[in-house]
Amino acid sequence: MKLDTILKFLEYGAIGVSTILVFFAYKLLAKLIESQNESWWLFALVGTFLLLVLLIVTFGFTKEFKERRMPKKALFEIEPKDPKAWGKGHGFVFKWYNAPYGLAIRELGEMNMQNIKKHDVTYEFLLFEGNCKEDREEFNKRFLRLKEFLQYMKNEGTPLDGKVKVRVVRKTTFPSLSYYLLELSGREIAIFYIRQMVKKDGKSLMAFQTYNESVVHSLDSNFTEFWEKAEERPLKELLV
Repeated sequence: MKLDTILKFLEYGAIGVSTILVFFAYKLLAKLIESQNESWWLFALVGTFLLLVLLIVTFGFTKEFKERRMPKKALFEIEPKDPKAWGKGHGFVFKWYNAPYGLAIRELGEMNMQNIKKHDVTYEFLLFEGNCKEDREEFNKRFLRLKEFLQYMKNEGTPLDGKVKVRVVRKTTFPSLSYYLLELSGREIAIFYIRQMVKKDGKSLMAFQTYNESVVHSLDSNFTEFWEKAEERPLKELLV
C-alpha cells in the first residue's frame, strides 16, 4: 500500500486506521501461508487479530451508515427544573429573552448565584412590555418576578454590579417564545419555552434545547436587534 493511499485512509479516522490494519494483517497472513510456516500459534494470533479488526471495521461502517441515514435531531426536550440542563460554562453572557422567571429563585436560584460568583458569568435580561392590556399585565408579572429574583441574589451576597443588565422593549408585540442563550460544556446552546406551556406562576411545564449553530446564531442576532433598541433599567431601581 502506497504512502498517499495510507494518508487518504487516515482521513476517515478510526475506520480508516482499522482498514489499514486489516490490509496489513491480511498481507502478513498471506506471507505466512506462502512461506509454509507451520507455527500454528502464529497463524492463530494473526487470524484472531484479523477477525478483531474486521469486527471493528464492520461496527464502524454500520454506525456511520445509521448516522447518515438518521435525520439530525434539532431539538431535545429537557427538564426545565434541572440545574444540570443549564450548564456550567465560564465567562459567557447569559441572555434571557422574554423569560417568565418562575423557576429563577427556588429551583434555579443557587445555580444562577454560582454562575456569577464562581464562573464569571454576566446576565442580560430582555423583557417585552407588549402593546395590549393582556400583554402588559403579563409583562408586569414577569417584571415583578425579575425584581424578586434580583433581590434574592443580592440578599445571598451575589455581586450584581457589572454582572447584570436589564432592558425593556416598549410598544412591541409580546413574543410567543421565551429563550435563553448560554454555554453548555463549551458549546453555545439555546433553551426554549413556549408561552402556551408557561403556567400562571411563570413556571414552564417543559423546555427544549438545541445545539444547532444556525438556530443559535439566528436567535442571538434577534436578541441583539431588540437589545440595542430597548430601554435600559438601572439596577439600583430594581433593588428597592
